[in-house]
Amino acid sequence: MAISTRVGRRQPLLHQSLQRRQRWRFSSKRVLFRAILVSVAFIAFVPPIFFLFRLKLFHRMQSRKCGWLNEPPLVCAHGGDSSKAFPNTMAAYRFALRSQVDCIEIDVSRSLDGVLLALHDRDLQRITGNNTSKVGYLSMKEIKDLGSMDHYGKVPDKNILTIEEALELVSGSVRQVILDVKVGPPSFEKGLAKDVLSVVKRVQCKNCLVWAKSDNLARDVIRLSSDVTVGYIVMMDPSTGARSNLLRMKGAGVVGVYHPLIDEKLVRNLHGYDCNLDALAWRKKKVYAWTVDDVDSMQEMLSEHIDAVVTSNPTVLQGVVMAATSNGVSIWFNKKVVDPLLEILRRGAEPKLLAFSAALGLTIGLFPICGTTVLLCGMVIALLGSHCHAPTVMLANVLATPIELSLVVPFLRFGEFISGGAHFPLTSDAFKKVLTGQASNEVLISIAHALLGWLVAAPLIFAALYIVFLPCFKVLVPKFSAAPLSPKKSVSPTEVRLKGASGQQKSMKV
Repeated sequence: MAISTRVGRRQPLLHQSLQRRQRWRFSSKRVLFRAILVSVAFIAFVPPIFFLFRLKLFHRMQSRKCGWLNEPPLVCAHGGDSSKAFPNTMAAYRFALRSQVDCIEIDVSRSLDGVLLALHDRDLQRITGNNTSKVGYLSMKEIKDLGSMDHYGKVPDKNILTIEEALELVSGSVRQVILDVKVGPPSFEKGLAKDVLSVVKRVQCKNCLVWAKSDNLARDVIRLSSDVTVGYIVMMDPSTGARSNLLRMKGAGVVGVYHPLIDEKLVRNLHGYDCNLDALAWRKKKVYAWTVDDVDSMQEMLSEHIDAVVTSNPTVLQGVVMAATSNGVSIWFNKKVVDPLLEILRRGAEPKLLAFSAALGLTIGLFPICGTTVLLCGMVIALLGSHCHAPTVMLANVLATPIELSLVVPFLRFGEFISGGAHFPLTSDAFKKVLTGQASNEVLISIAHALLGWLVAAPLIFAALYIVFLPCFKVLVPKFSAAPLSPKKSVSPTEVRLKGASGQQKSMKV
């Protein structure tokens, strides 16, 4: 009797213990499922989010590099089109006007008798053959006679213009005229600002910009007139090698910067992006790059959001602007896709190896679990070794990323069709069940179906891609195996040093 009573008392306890164990087992299964679900979600969603973040950074970079396309900088002809005619002559100005440039820069020098001429000491020295000739030591008549007595064709139209004549020719046909005032002996800055403003007023040049390497002259122009736009020059000090002060003249609206000194920080500083409202009026200045004569430097300046580019080759710059305007996005595509592909072809690998590697990279890139393709490619490259071309595999894998996301559902449906499994619904209710853990088995089965679909389709995809790529690489490899990576002329290190030195000396001369 006592024993049966004890057993009767223990039965509820055993039943409760059994219920607790069953609940713990069920709870542990749900915890395990949720852990698996979180892991799968992490693998599936984090890489696309990272990709979108990188895409946002890319768009920001594109906005900085290609934002200038909305408002291209002024194309400013240095002394007219001095690539086709002697600088600061009527012929040079007319060539520039025919090219429909936005702006023309005119060199301004004062003769011994006080006449302002469109002439640079450097150009006078070319005419006379004397490296010590200075405009300030000769009268206007003597200088004009030198031009008319030129027997070597150094001045094709044999006509040295006054500033008034030059302004009357060009000011009505361009958006802006830069008067680059040269300060020299014997009078230097004395009365020079007044003389320049007198001509500007007489010609009624409303679009004239006056700048000079002499800060004293620029300040004199600011003091004497509030109607004329004034600029100052930023360059390297030849004696110390230091850059001149960036923000040093409050009344100036333009800063002419020697182009190798220009970068994003400098432009933002001068444009006033990195300052408070009180300092905005002080810093908000336009940035003009000088003197930009090679294509690489032109492309670099365009991407820095400057306001004008001064060049001796205006037609070349116009071509660069036009090409970039019509092909802004293709610049990035060429750099990230075309150039790596050309580098692969240039190394002269076997077409069969390249076709095999490209097909392999694209096939792995379509693996339905996002974020794992790079790891899979690395494992395959390690296993195959020299039997595949690693750069081609990785490049193809990257290119397959947008397609990968679009093929997850087709692989899922294909796997369900092969296995005859239940159709996993892609609805909001099903998604809620997945998040709450009520569809644990269905999620795991759907992942298995997607993997099955990819595994069955992968050999067919690989074979089709290989068949397509093989003839392509057979044509491309012989064609590009000896081609340079970009259309630049290959030069020796010695030539690079010599050209760099001579180019720097030329571009330092405004």
